[in-house]
Amino acid sequence: MNLENRIIPNAMVTKELVREVACSDPNKFISEDGEMNLYKVLQYLGFKISHNFYNKDIVFMKDILVRTRDRPYMVYRTDVYKGHLSKKKVGRVNNKPLYEYHKLYDWYDVETILQPTDISKYVIEEELINITEVGFY
Repeated sequence: MNLENRIIPNAMVTKELVREVACSDPNKFISEDGEMNLYKVLQYLGFKISHNFYNKDIVFMKDILVRTRDRPYMVYRTDVYKGHLSKKKVGRVNNKPLYEYHKLYDWYDVETILQPTDISKYVIEEELINITEVGFY
């Protein structure tokens, strides 16, 4: 995907998705002592991770209202990680570097905040709020 004339979405994911990804491949994302490597998970999800300043470009936002994917008229409160979407150099055109965004670019562009497909594993029905109750549009 060529970056020229593209709007750059932020990488944003819920804590539930981070947990789900980490548990999907514990050998890769969870250490022997049971600690999740948050930065490996976020990098896998397309976040730009600076190894010298691990958490410099990542913002942790607490208590954010997020719409559910399957019922967009409902929201739930969760924590969200926000950062820059990673890109890699793939060549040169007219002596200028050519870059490509992470493979999840289109998902971030459409969904804004990535979350697990089945949120009911993490959020009970009673925690869901109708958007009309919170003025969410």
